[in-house]
Amino acid sequence: MKRYVLAVAAVILIGGFSLYLKLGGHGDLIFLIEARQEQIIYGELFEGRPTEQRLEDLFMNARERSIETGKNLVVVNYDQDSVPLKQFIGTLQGPEDGKSRVQLKLAAGNYVLMEIRSDNLIMPTPDDIQSAAEKFATANGHKIKSELSYEMYQGDSVLIVMFRCY
Repeated sequence: MKRYVLAVAAVILIGGFSLYLKLGGHGDLIFLIEARQEQIIYGELFEGRPTEQRLEDLFMNARERSIETGKNLVVVNYDQDSVPLKQFIGTLQGPEDGKSRVQLKLAAGNYVLMEIRSDNLIMPTPDDIQSAAEKFATANGHKIKSELSYEMYQGDSVLIVMFRCY
């Protein structure tokens, strides 16, 4: 009986670890500091509770525009401690293909970029992402401006998180 239980436990453990790896777990996070040109994000501002249906609708509409145009879906997170939640959700586009009246400028300057390749089920938390970005920036002689962060979604499994640095 003990051997049977151990065999089942081993199969579950191996299966769970394989699933974790398949979803992108244990992958290295890629960091870099990059000078970026000014870019325009077309979308809409959301202020409210994270459980509101409007937030999901804005995200899904921006995702559809992203797929249609081949441009990155972008979520701008304002101060993480602010209540209610404040985000600008849209796509990184040129004026010729922008369908939204609302624009937000991604200012030119240096940014700490963190590339994450994993499924949403095992994505690091926002606090872990910011902490890792701060450590990377400090190790490279920079500091991040943490009042804004930018999430750029490239397809379903690549997320680039950016913080302005100085």
